[in-house]
Amino acid sequence: MADFTHSFTVPPTVFGIPEPVRAFVESGFAQAQQNYDRLKDAAQGNNVAVEAVFGVASKGISDYSSKMLGFFQANTFAAFDLAQQLAGVKSVSQAAELWQSHARKQIETLTDQSRELAELSRKVATDAVEPFKDSVAKLFQPAA
Repeated sequence: MADFTHSFTVPPTVFGIPEPVRAFVESGFAQAQQNYDRLKDAAQGNNVAVEAVFGVASKGISDYSSKMLGFFQANTFAAFDLAQQLAGVKSVSQAAELWQSHARKQIETLTDQSRELAELSRKVATDAVEPFKDSVAKLFQPAA
């Protein structure tokens, strides 16, 4: 009966692999292992960067939504104020003047609100990109 309790190993010289070829293959394998380790570290770093981006973006979206809600509330109150003022006018010319004044104020307000939202969007986008910039910078640094 055959004894299978010992592992089966074949010395490299049995197949006639020359030493320079074996050394070349081992060197290539070691380099591949190093590259794999580097890519694995980069992937883990990118996962951290993606989590940071989503965290920053989530906070930015929340801030943006809050600002929009505030603007909506202010604009709604302005419309109700106009309606209340229009209810007390005594002439069409007074109503037209009141309406024109309100429209002018609302255009200025909407311009300011749009500017604020654009600045907030720019800030959120810049802050969200920052973790990726750091991650990419680390990825492309020359190996020490």
